[in-house]
Amino acid sequence: MHRITEARGGSRVTALPGPVRTARLVKVHGISGQEIEIEQWTPEDDWQPVGQPVGGLSAVGQLRCSYCGCVGRMQSLGSFLYPDGYRIRVPRQEECPVCLGPMECIAVTDAI
Repeated sequence: MHRITEARGGSRVTALPGPVRTARLVKVHGISGQEIEIEQWTPEDDWQPVGQPVGGLSAVGQLRCSYCGCVGRMQSLGSFLYPDGYRIRVPRQEECPVCLGPMECIAVTDAI
């Protein structure tokens, strides 16, 4: 997964080191102070800078995948889930581009 972050004065691209297939079990301290295990999908420390797109979000189609090196296969979350555009009562497509099996999206983020 890749992430484009736009801010005043430019944008930057960060990526995870490879496909995310499972959550990791990590130990954290709960509010009671006891150590507990939780599932963690994509901690912020895993996102590493991989370059700066020339056109921000509009350049998603020209980005090179930091994992496999392919250009032109990146998709926004919206075009991935709704390849023909969002329409009411049309089912979402959630097919993994790696294994072609069913996939649940784990998060959607937006900028304020």
